[in-house]
Amino acid sequence: MRRSPLVIRLLAALALLTLAPGCARTSEVVELESGLFALSQRAPSAASAARLGVERARRWCADRNLGFEPIRTEIGQPDYSIAFRCPWQPEVPTGTGPDPITVTPPLPAASPGFRPGPGLL
Repeated sequence: MRRSPLVIRLLAALALLTLAPGCARTSEVVELESGLFALSQRAPSAASAARLGVERARRWCADRNLGFEPIRTEIGQPDYSIAFRCPWQPEVPTGTGPDPITVTPPLPAASPGFRPGPGLL
């Protein structure tokens, strides 16, 4: 099975982030390539490392007013690595029209042969 160069670079970068000697409990966010970022997180358990890692990645994107899209994750004991993108999300205009909940489509005309059954009136 042949892997693409991007996947090989991604795996190598994630391994370096996680296995680097003297690595602190967390790594800084690094850009693997244009628009693709990664970080690693260490915690007492794999579950808490994963939770903290996702929170950090999501917050990093949110601080830039961008969305969050995980691309690849690796869970070890007790390390977690994540590669992610921060896609642009257009702002939803507010106050520019009726509230979508209050907009009701017109009811279809009753068909000639339709008669509601008992208890439906």
